[in-house]
Amino acid sequence: VPTRPWPRDDADDAAVVTEILSCCKGQLPYAASLNKVRSHLKSTLSLPESVKTVPLRAFLAAYAPVFDVDVRASCAPTGRAGDVNPRTRATVRARAFPPGL
Repeated sequence: VPTRPWPRDDADDAAVVTEILSCCKGQLPYAASLNKVRSHLKSTLSLPESVKTVPLRAFLAAYAPVFDVDVRASCAPTGRAGDVNPRTRATVRARAFPPGL
């Protein structure tokens, strides 16, 4: 969960928004996992380090009119009898694709 809102700047963020839309379109008809989006951004934007999940979620929240983020909780076994580890899985869908993308 993001602790601070993303300082939205449409001009500076345009390349990132375009790449996330591209990733979402490549995953159709399914939603793109947050890990898939992180990996796509790192490779296509030639970033020197990985994209962190919390800032990415803040970014997606700032662009809520463009992206729909679905977070679902699941429980994975820990290996100890009866214990489970709660986890979340987030997926991203584009609400609409601009012409030409």
